[in-house]
Amino acid sequence: MPMPRIPAFLLAAAFCLFPAASSPALIPEEIAARLQQVYDATTTLSADFTQKTSLRNSSRSREGSGRLVIAKPGRIRWDYERPETQVIICRKDEILMYFAASRQMVESKAADYLKNDITTSFLMGRGRIADDFTITANPVEDSRFPYALRLVPKKPHPQVKRIDLWLGADFLVRKLALLDHFGSVTEITLSRVRANVPVDGALFSFTPPEGTEIVRQ
Repeated sequence: MPMPRIPAFLLAAAFCLFPAASSPALIPEEIAARLQQVYDATTTLSADFTQKTSLRNSSRSREGSGRLVIAKPGRIRWDYERPETQVIICRKDEILMYFAASRQMVESKAADYLKNDITTSFLMGRGRIADDFTITANPVEDSRFPYALRLVPKKPHPQVKRIDLWLGADFLVRKLALLDHFGSVTEITLSRVRANVPVDGALFSFTPPEGTEIVRQ
């Protein structure tokens, strides 16, 4: 899938992070329950993000960065500023994907996109963590974050084999790593996270520049 689609369901800045040693000794299921509670209570979220996809058996990687905005119910926008301008907007039943380099915008049904894009679905609060995933401890430590989880879809997913999560002290996701069935890993790190602040609904509308080719799927 294209870089912005996070082969891209999902969460993150400027919070004070506490060292892992100061964290309560919660078992993975308790951490997941707290994560679910926080996201159930979150109506909007905005963050800067960096994304890196590493390919199996290759030293090459693809990197990107930009801005993420989520507003429930069912609205999310990814603005990629690097390596090139790309905009992805999901709103209710529709998804728009604008690619500045090719001067093209693709319009398609959101249901088809979300079925494959587990990151976006996760960030939008669709589904229940305990129902959808087998939850275990994340064996990969990151001292910046006090909590970590490993999620494996209970039902086979066409894109994702496993999701590793790292959470802040507020139980908002700060970093996630998705392993696909080919061994490639897409890592997304969120910063300058702001939750439950007003979001302008106009952000979820987009008019491409004149001359853009519109492709409807």
